[in-house]
Amino acid sequence: MGIMQGLLAKLIAGSAPANARSTAFGILHLVFGVCLFAASLVAGLLWDFLGAHGPFLAGTGFASAGLFKSLFLLNSSD
Repeated sequence: MGIMQGLLAKLIAGSAPANARSTAFGILHLVFGVCLFAASLVAGLLWDFLGAHGPFLAGTGFASAGLFKSLFLLNSSD
């Protein structure tokens, strides 16, 4: 998220109308906050039910799924 936050802010600043720019930034940060809360909640539940390795295994699974999906999308564009 740290890599994308600056790019998203630049995209919003460039594409939102001047009179709605602050609303667009508010919605962006609201979505970031809700997603961070949900991710923290899920990580905490995984830690409670599976132990300390639970969130790390889930992160590994999500990263692997993203990698395979990216590889599939790169190969399907040929």
